[in-house]
Amino acid sequence: MDYAIGVDIGGTKIQFAAVDTEGNIVQRHLIPTEAKLGPQQVIDKVMNGIERIAAAMNSSDVAAGIGVGSAGQIDFHTGEVVFAGETLPGWTGMPIRRHVEERFGKPTFVDNDVNVIAVAEKEFGAGKQFSSFICLALGTGVGGALWNPAGWYAERSEERASLAMFPSISTVLYADAGITGV
Repeated sequence: MDYAIGVDIGGTKIQFAAVDTEGNIVQRHLIPTEAKLGPQQVIDKVMNGIERIAAAMNSSDVAAGIGVGSAGQIDFHTGEVVFAGETLPGWTGMPIRRHVEERFGKPTFVDNDVNVIAVAEKEFGAGKQFSSFICLALGTGVGGALWNPAGWYAERSEERASLAMFPSISTVLYADAGITGV
């Protein structure tokens, strides 16, 4: 069976899953992030969790790739964390994609965690029936993503928008659009 490995890096927990081509979760694992211990231990937990999920699959199964959703602003083209607030201290600048691809040799895609949720909802969930929608996620912080008719991964950043509210900041940041407001 072909599958992909998905990773969700949040301020409180890191979730791992093996997902088949129909979007069904066939393996799952969850660990605490313990972000206060620093970014190196977070990336180490990510690597160990990916290994654990891959080991749980049958030896004849092949992982087609790895997808990572992380809290914070992510440069989708490089897979690097552009900015992470206090939910993941020291995470800014972490080259997630480089670490994962070097270790596992699989195509790896990294984006903001809520952007990834929006893509999954458009492909497999409640977003299938809508040409445009807003996806909000409530966790350690509050995040959101906008899907429009041009799709999510459009060439121009003006066609995509994400937003986030950090626990101690009352400003909502329309991060990808470069707009700030209250």
